[in-house]
Amino acid sequence: MRELLNLADTQGFKLDPLGKARVAESNRLPKHALEQLENSVYEVFGVEGAALELNLLLHAGRADRVRAMMDPNRRPRWEP
Repeated sequence: MRELLNLADTQGFKLDPLGKARVAESNRLPKHALEQLENSVYEVFGVEGAALELNLLLHAGRADRVRAMMDPNRRPRWEP
């Protein structure tokens, strides 16, 4: 596991958070991929990153978090 994390970190060294998340996911590290996106903001990773984040959350069994993110009464994290 540590070797895969090191590999993902090395391959994603100069990438933006979405790129790092994709590298982590391609190395079978969905939790690490999700962490990359959760530690970033929408303005940085955009629609593609948001879709990947929702997908990773659902696969991680965190439907409650997805439900909270989809709540129309909730203020999006990218709004001031």
